[in-house]
Formats: sequence, C-alpha cells, structure tokens
Amino acid sequence: MRRFLLVPLLLLITGCGQPSAETASNSQSAPDVSTETLVLLDGPADTSANNDTDTLIMLPPPEPADEKETGETQVKDIPYTSDSLETVKQNIENGSAVIIDVRNQDEWDESHLKIAKLIPVSEFADESTREAAVNEVPKDKIVYVHCKMGGRAGMCGQVLGNLGYDVRPLKMRFEEIVAGGFEVESK
Repeated sequence: MRRFLLVPLLLLITGCGQPSAETASNSQSAPDVSTETLVLLDGPADTSANNDTDTLIMLPPPEPADEKETGETQVKDIPYTSDSLETVKQNIENGSAVIIDVRNQDEWDESHLKIAKLIPVSEFADESTREAAVNEVPKDKIVYVHCKMGGRAGMCGQVLGNLGYDVRPLKMRFEEIVAGGFEVESK
C-alpha cells in the first residue's frame, strides 16, 4: 500500500496551508526537520513493489515572491488549479500554457502525457540541478504541473509559484488526466 504525506512545514507554521484530512490521517508523526524545508514522503515509484518503503525528498523553502514593509518575507500559498481538463487542453493547444510532469524517470518511461515535459521533483530537490530545473520552466506561460497522485505537483507548484511563475498544479491522479482525453505515450 502506498502512503503519501506532503508536509509543507513553512506553510503550516505561517498558517498559509492546512493538511487535508486524508494526509493528516495517514501521518503518524511529522519528520524532525527544519521549519524552512518542504518534505515529500512518497512510496516507491515502482508500483509493482508491494511494500511500505518510503522515499523522503526534501526541498528547500521557496524563495518569497514579496516582502512586507517590515522586511519579513511572505510565502504565498499556491492552490491547486480550478481549471477543468478541457481548459488545460485548450491553453496548451493555443500555446498559452505548458504541462510539466514531475514524476520520476521510471514512471515517465512507463507512461506519460505526449504533450508533457519531464522535470522530476528530484531535480528541484538536488542543489546541483535545481537552478537548471527551474530555468527549464517558461516564465511567460501558464505552467500546469502534474504527477501520479497530485502531491508532488502541489509541492512543486509551491516552489514555482513563490518564484513568480503562473503555476497551476493539477490535484487529480495521472489516470484521471489520461481519462480526460490527454494522449499518452507508453513503453
């Protein structure tokens, strides 16, 4: 059984985000990390594995988009998009948007949206690849972000949104996106 826990600690402490009831019920205790770190706890990317092994990915805090007059940094809470899948498709087709897949390479290799660009969440987490990953994302377009279950998309949405991108994370599962009529490439 896969467990998923997204703990945006900085957002929770500042009151900008609240964990969902599902996330809270799956959580036994939060990892002991700095309040300036986003933590992603996800089960194995290999869905054929039948175990409860978790992978811990820690991202740096998003750089704030704004500063108050007091000099305090303000972190924006980036919500999941309310755009319908039809709107997402239209925006991508007319060139006003792109879609980024933040799943792992092995998940991408198994099956992916034909129109998506792969930038794994691990590239945002690794200090040596973070700047290059962020630079691959266009600033002049709407950026839809998706993953397998929505959690990694939400976390990357927080990072990109607080860097000034017009990011709209998709909360729906990969299977729901595919069922919505997006063309898929598979092995």
